[in-house]
Amino acid sequence: MAQIHDISRSAPCPVLLDKAADSISVPRRAPPLILQEVVTGRHAEIQSRPSPPGPPGRLYPAPRAPLPGVRPTDGYADQVERSLLDSPSYQLIRVLGRYKAVVADGLDRHGLHLGQEFYLAQLWKEDGVTSADLAARTGVSAPAVTKVVSGLERAGLVHRERDPADARLVRVWLTDAGRALREPVTAIWYESERRFWAGLADDERVRVRTVVGDLLGRPPA
Repeated sequence: MAQIHDISRSAPCPVLLDKAADSISVPRRAPPLILQEVVTGRHAEIQSRPSPPGPPGRLYPAPRAPLPGVRPTDGYADQVERSLLDSPSYQLIRVLGRYKAVVADGLDRHGLHLGQEFYLAQLWKEDGVTSADLAARTGVSAPAVTKVVSGLERAGLVHRERDPADARLVRVWLTDAGRALREPVTAIWYESERRFWAGLADDERVRVRTVVGDLLGRPPA
């Protein structure tokens, strides 16, 4: 009797499997859908829409502007719709950036970089202070003070000396060139301020000064 070959026990032929795989048409999956929750304050509407291009499997919310006269109930829409570009702090930074550009232009005529005048102003107020004192008064780190003072020293505006009573202390002293910059640099600041706030009335400038003073004197939240 002829032996019957059991094909179920035979190892599959790789070539045949490859050809079989090529002949099978696998349908492509439809693009994933995302669910968008639109909060109206009275009910939530679940809306499906195709996902925009992006990494596969990641959901991208597509926020919509809140309806007129409707206030969100859970704060989610506020978080999605708000932009840091609308922040009053961001607008203030932009305004002060323009002011800094005006000041920087005046300082450049005296060979100074923006920020160096703050250290000179501390020395104009009290000469011969230590680097630690400058760090505390300007609100920056000791390494930052060392870097700025080194630049001022290279420019011939200050010099450093060991305290004769305590060799551990290094004091910063103005040179004649550093002292000579007091009047022109101070004038640059106030003239720049006058030009920058020229569009404000006197009472508005007073309010700005008051608000800034309140902010500086207010403890952090």
